[in-house]
Amino acid sequence: LQETAKAFEILHQHAIEWRIDTDKIGLAGFSAGGHNTGMYSNVWHEDMIQNATNLKGKALKPAFNISAYALTDIAYYYHQNIANPDPNIKAYATAISLACFGKPLPSEAEIERYSVPATVNEHTAPTFIWATREDDVVNVRDSLSLALALEENNIPFEMHIFQEGPHGLSVANELSATMPNQVNKTAAQWIPLTETWLKELILK
Repeated sequence: LQETAKAFEILHQHAIEWRIDTDKIGLAGFSAGGHNTGMYSNVWHEDMIQNATNLKGKALKPAFNISAYALTDIAYYYHQNIANPDPNIKAYATAISLACFGKPLPSEAEIERYSVPATVNEHTAPTFIWATREDDVVNVRDSLSLALALEENNIPFEMHIFQEGPHGLSVANELSATMPNQVNKTAAQWIPLTETWLKELILK
């Protein structure tokens, strides 16, 4: 999260040279990257971000966040996996806990602290969400939970859930596909849909 803040600082430092409108810097995160951008979108105003660079205040706020089949609800996955009777799944949950929290059994408060839907607040950036219902790596409920949290906090958002498509579609055409099922003309509509949303959000 602090590295993201430092990226904002670099963009501000080179704004004239690179012809950047610093009021329109946004984020896009896919899968686990969507957790990073979602968390940053929620906590950019907190001290751990505000004290990470020489930028201050709303200079560190993203103008938008694009959440693509993002893993957002850490609390849900932790509770589902740690209670699973399969020792391999439980070991996987424990490994994630050690990586994220430095302990095998984090507290409920620690889990919620890094769950994107649980930390959405009045400072969260407008968000574009897309995912597929067939995704068997990140459950579609992650996107639905995020959308509900945004609505409850009156944060502008748009969401598109496509019926078909595996995890990791990226741009969903031949440019990114490594397997035939990653070419999905329906899901590829997320790009023009995002462009329209951004124009309406940024240019109005």
